[in-house]
Amino acid sequence: MAHPYGPEWAAAGDADRNRAVAVIRAAHAAGRISDGDAAYRHDAVGRASTQADLRQLVGDLDTSSSGPSATVAMPTNTAPPTPYPYWAYPVYAPPPGYGPPMAGYPIAPGWQPPPPAPSPEPTAVGALIAGLGGYLFVLGPLAWIPGVVLGHIAVRRINRQGRPGRSMALAGLILSWIGMAITVAGVIAIVLTAGSGS
Repeated sequence: MAHPYGPEWAAAGDADRNRAVAVIRAAHAAGRISDGDAAYRHDAVGRASTQADLRQLVGDLDTSSSGPSATVAMPTNTAPPTPYPYWAYPVYAPPPGYGPPMAGYPIAPGWQPPPPAPSPEPTAVGALIAGLGGYLFVLGPLAWIPGVVLGHIAVRRINRQGRPGRSMALAGLILSWIGMAITVAGVIAIVLTAGSGS
């Protein structure tokens, strides 16, 4: 069966190699190639796998059409034809872009930052400061009485408006009432001690 790329690409048989060796020996005996060249070509013949390989080894040694190398002669074009050239492949157009959204699906709005947290009730902050100030700055009733008043006002406003700060208002009320209770107990103790001493 003929090779699809031409007879020169058919497998090289033992008879083809023997004919190539005969051409190399004849050229060496005639002094056309050196000892080293002859040894190299002889060794390469054993590794040749196609008719084209043999033609490259002995093509320049025998130019006759009926000599030992005639069976391994090959045409000028030694490269096999390309079965599927690159220009034969189809060219696909790029896919189309995405169109507008379908009707009935609204476009989602852009991201919006969350609204700022509401500030606490100012009277609740004042009640907490007054409750702590009576202990930290030894102001006593001078701070606790405003703390009690501001604490009750803050609780009423928070219940009505829903603003944050209820925990601060309650803390100011508790601290102020405890301070007031300590002050009243101290005054009563001083009065009793003074009355019993007299």
